[in-house]
Amino acid sequence: MLPALMIGATVLGGVMKSKAQSDAGAFQQQQYNYKAMGAESQADATQAQGEAAAQQTQYQANLVRESMNPAIATAQAATYNAAVARQQAQLTLEVGAEKERRYRRDAEGTIAEGRAAASASGIELSGSILDVLASNAANAELNALTIRHESVIQSQAYLNTATLEEFEAAQATATAKNIGARADYIDSTAPYVKAQYDYAAGRQRAEAGQLRKGGEYARDAGSSAAASTLLDSGTKLLGMSGSFSASGGSSSGAGELLGSGWYQKAKSAGRAA
Repeated sequence: MLPALMIGATVLGGVMKSKAQSDAGAFQQQQYNYKAMGAESQADATQAQGEAAAQQTQYQANLVRESMNPAIATAQAATYNAAVARQQAQLTLEVGAEKERRYRRDAEGTIAEGRAAASASGIELSGSILDVLASNAANAELNALTIRHESVIQSQAYLNTATLEEFEAAQATATAKNIGARADYIDSTAPYVKAQYDYAAGRQRAEAGQLRKGGEYARDAGSSAAASTLLDSGTKLLGMSGSFSASGGSSSGAGELLGSGWYQKAKSAGRAA
């Protein structure tokens, strides 16, 4: 009876220890896998944050671009106003020249009529008469030059306005270009922002992979320890069987266990591990 109890105790102890070692390895694998799942979830969150950050960067760039619109509108309006002012300047010169030409024509006609009237009256064109005619001609010339001068002054005023409008257009265009360059720079940073988050997510995924490998190693180690325990138990059974045979005791329990292939299976499992 005692040998059978000892054999049973040895088998039971070996099986329980083996199962405990196997369960410990499986538990450790679960722990590693749980941590790996956490790292993978964190990686997903990090990647999502990167995409959101990139989109936010692009949104900011678009807002900056929209702020270009007032400057562009100002530049366009000023350019148009400058063109109109230059047209007015040219038109003023043309109108002034025509007005001067007509005035000269009318003045010359008036002077010619005065001479003809004097001649028809028998007045000799000398002395005071010539002085009067010369004075009239000089006044007419002065008036014609005054018409020209006024048109030139008015035309120059339009040109000055055009110059100011063109300066304003240039300033607004430069402002718009600066804003556009700033928007382009902000937009260009979006890929780099996303790349930083992607890099962090990649490291987290790599950590998750290492954790899963660690879990597999822990599982294999538990399985190996369990197989080794079964192998050690089988070895003890062999020793106990020999002792009982040598002392004339019954070793049928050990023989049945060994005959069932339990020891060989444990031995094979130990080698595989």
